[in-house]
This record gives sequence, structure tokens and C-alpha cells, in this order.
Amino acid sequence: MSPFTRIKLKPQRPVPTVHPASNVTGPRSSHKEGKNVICVTRSTKLGAYLRRCKSLILDDGYSVLHLYALGAAIPHLLLLVTSLPECLPYGPQDIRNEIITGTTTCVDEIHPQNEEEDIETKARNKSSVKIIVSSGGHNAGTESSKKA
Repeated sequence: MSPFTRIKLKPQRPVPTVHPASNVTGPRSSHKEGKNVICVTRSTKLGAYLRRCKSLILDDGYSVLHLYALGAAIPHLLLLVTSLPECLPYGPQDIRNEIITGTTTCVDEIHPQNEEEDIETKARNKSSVKIIVSSGGHNAGTESSKKA
């Protein structure tokens, strides 16, 4: 038996999950700012992400999507980005991807079995990927998120 228990804390998100000007307790559909920022996880199925991205581009008029993933969710994100052009009515020349890789520091709490000892924290690094998907002839590096 191990002399301690490791509790993995959730890493800090690369962007706020709710825009500062939005109502935090309101429904997700009421959020206007930051709707095109998606943090991909392994727990959500690929089809749900494809429907959400397609809806944002075609129904809501966004031309730029910001997609993020950490660690084990990176292959899920890459599969999403390679599958997305098949769902959109644009040609392959109209969809641009900008891929940015990085590292995120995560903190774990180490709880000793002996209650008298202090709880320790240990930092570790996780891979992170940010992909900016630009559709409809817009450049991936532009800051505009909606069509004019």
C-alpha cells in the first residue's frame, strides 16, 4: 500500500469558460461572447463537437473557432479538426488551421496516509494544443470572430 494518496487537481483552463461580461448562472445558449471558444475533453463524443462547430459556423455566423485540448484529449481534438471540413459546405482551400502547441503546469495534492503529516503539492507538466480554425476565406490569425 502506498504511503500517500495523489489527488490530481483540474488544470487551469487556457481561457475563461464564461466571458466576464456574461451571466455565469444563465443558460449556455445565452452567452454571446466566447461561444466560439471550445475546450475539448475525452468525455464528450466527437459527434457533439462536430454538431456544435457546424452550428457555430453556419447558424451563428462565426468564421473563426478557437479549439483547446490538454493531454489525452489532444488526439480527440486532432480527429475533430480533420473531420470538420467534411461537415462544412466549404472547399478544402477555404478552411485554414493554425496549430499552436505548448505546455501547461498542473498541480497535484499529495495526501499522506498519516493524518499528522502535511498535505504537499507537486507540479507536473501536460501537453496542450490550441487550434484556430478559420472558414469561409478568412485567415486563421485574424481576431474577428464573426462575419461582417
